[in-house]
Amino acid sequence: MERLPDHQSNRVNLIHGLLMFRDKRFEGFDVASIVEVVEHLDSPRLKAFEQVLFEFAKPRTVALTTPNREHNAMWETLPADQFRHADHRFE
Repeated sequence: MERLPDHQSNRVNLIHGLLMFRDKRFEGFDVASIVEVVEHLDSPRLKAFEQVLFEFAKPRTVALTTPNREHNAMWETLPADQFRHADHRFE
């Protein structure tokens, strides 16, 4: 962001943190970007994440990505019916 002109960088506010706990810093944003995260959460943490994201933070838009098991066939070194990473709970 330091390379952006002031009129652009002043419009962006990036926050690094956990969406496992209610944090007032996350409230009222236009977009939440969750990239390759949810597949690492066990069921209780996934429910906490869901509550914090949709009940407390309430961004107008959520961009969420997760690995796709059907796409795993594109990986030559990944045996069929296996996850990409040992820490994944689902794909």
